Amino acid sequence: MNILLLGFKESRDITAMELFYHEMVKRGFKPSCSSYGIRIDAYCKKGYFADALRIFQEMEKANCLPTLETVTTLIHGAGVARNAMKARELFDKIPKRNLQADTGAYNALISSLFKCRDLKVCHSIDG
Repeated sequence: MNILLLGFKESRDITAMELFYHEMVKRGFKPSCSSYGIRIDAYCKKGYFADALRIFQEMEKANCLPTLETVTTLIHGAGVARNAMKARELFDKIPKRNLQADTGAYNALISSLFKCRDLKVCHSIDG
């Protein structure tokens, strides 16, 4: 089911992806952590950051542990939404999630801060 969900995400048709997702749940399939990650990525790429955060909260309620990739996607989404404070908050919580920031996470943070024109903070990032 996740492969089909991924196909809908790649088509960049969020409505079709969400209809498929809800039909999947209605038929008794339990969403996996990957299901949530796919949906989060789709919303972030479309610039719907608030919706991506809502799904992230659903993910946490379902006791799915987010991957570093999912958190990095959200950091990038915060930049698209021009929300530097949320990008930094998501980045700072990476160790609290028992994850270790990698080059991709740092790049997402710097890119987000740059998009928000927060250049002073970009220069002060220690990594």
